Amino acid sequence: SVIGNDMSNNVPDEIRNLTEARIFTSGQMDLADNVVVNGKLLAGGNINVGVSASVSGDVFSKGNVTLRNRCNVGKVYYGNRLEVQDGAHYIASTQLPSTVVPPIPSFEIVAGSTNIIVEPQQVRSLLGGQYGDFIARANTVVNFAAGDYYFRDFYTDSNARLNFAPGSRVWIKGNLRIGNDNRLLQSG
Repeated sequence: SVIGNDMSNNVPDEIRNLTEARIFTSGQMDLADNVVVNGKLLAGGNINVGVSASVSGDVFSKGNVTLRNRCNVGKVYYGNRLEVQDGAHYIASTQLPSTVVPPIPSFEIVAGSTNIIVEPQQVRSLLGGQYGDFIARANTVVNFAAGDYYFRDFYTDSNARLNFAPGSRVWIKGNLRIGNDNRLLQSG
């Protein structure tokens, strides 16, 4: 159920508070090379962190986590397998037994039907809401105001900059793919 612009009631507290993740996908999460994420990540599927990518927070996956060469992340929590390539760095890792792994997803992410497509070299600002697919082409800037955002799938090409205001969260029904040299930053 949608309540004005604040759709936080769509997300159960146990999931919302699990890791205080900035980005949640029930599917797979792929971060390409040289991506910078300021925040925590949560995926119901596998997480792949690209070469020389940086995640300032923790990484939580119900599946496998792959840390490519020279990437840098916080703590890693995984359900199945952790693969660490040469020079990858993480603070600590914990394999969670299946009896401890929270049910992800334990709720249905309700995406909308309007696709958000930001063409190359464009700047766009969004308000929280239910959307279809999110696609940011190369060299774009997208500003996310505080609120919850629901997408079917979320894709960016290279050199996109995504600015998240405090209190913004992204919930993805399908898959997330972040292109090379992207910056995902939280302001404030």
